[in-house]
Amino acid sequence: MVSAVAADLFDVEPGFGLDMAVLAGLTAVFSVSVSMGLDKGIKRLSDLNAVLAIVLLVFVLLAGPTAFIINHATDSLGVMLQNYITMSLRTGVAEGSSFSADYTVFYWAWWTAWAPFMGLFVARISGGRTMKSTILGCVVGGSLGCWAGFAILGNTALNLRLTEYQPMVELMSVTAASDVDGPLAVVTLLQSLPMSGVVFAVFFVLSFIFVATSLDSAAFTLAATASKDLPNDGQPARWHRLMWAFVLGGMAVALMSLGGIKALQAASVVVGLPVLIVMGLAAFSLMRWLRDHD
Repeated sequence: MVSAVAADLFDVEPGFGLDMAVLAGLTAVFSVSVSMGLDKGIKRLSDLNAVLAIVLLVFVLLAGPTAFIINHATDSLGVMLQNYITMSLRTGVAEGSSFSADYTVFYWAWWTAWAPFMGLFVARISGGRTMKSTILGCVVGGSLGCWAGFAILGNTALNLRLTEYQPMVELMSVTAASDVDGPLAVVTLLQSLPMSGVVFAVFFVLSFIFVATSLDSAAFTLAATASKDLPNDGQPARWHRLMWAFVLGGMAVALMSLGGIKALQAASVVVGLPVLIVMGLAAFSLMRWLRDHD
């Protein structure tokens, strides 16, 4: 997605070369950030990211089909709350399409594989907070952020399709939903907005920092986990954090060379299943620890 936006923003040809250039820039940014540590690096990037995300979403809400977005966002929220269990387990087996099954299983595996490192990172940056406030901040705050993003950007794209905005109609005319070019759909949405040039620039910086801060968190957590006798308030050695930053960059190159999102989906499913067992044991252990220290 970052490459697709960069191609349109800088008027360059999309392809593997551009992907590698974007990845090189990402590796440079998050390597510098993670080497600076939590407060000077990761925190500053994350704060900038949050501000840009809020500004962009508010702009799209006001500049786009505001009434349509609000109406459909509240309606969709009601449908989800009423059908949460059904939608969470839906595989669409009777529909003759693999789309629902593929994405339900993929996102189960995706979040299962993502959860251990994210839990460790959240615990690491939440010193001094209660477990209640940490859980509420992650679950409630994270859910609200995801809902706002899907509600505003998703419904803006839906409105473009329903009002037969020609570039979106042409993009969505493919037979299989899995064949739709997702990154190009983002580009098409941004092109439909007023001051699209400025919006493209903001979105590029925002998505760039989103990826960089995610990799920052991963590199920091891996270094902290692999460090021996690290104090609770201590930080891993700079060389250690940088080493993991470059390892993650190398893994990204390998996955993109092997097939991009398809390879990532396969890797997530393969890794997610054994991690699910570990997470179950970890949850059981936590409950026992809390009971013994009540």
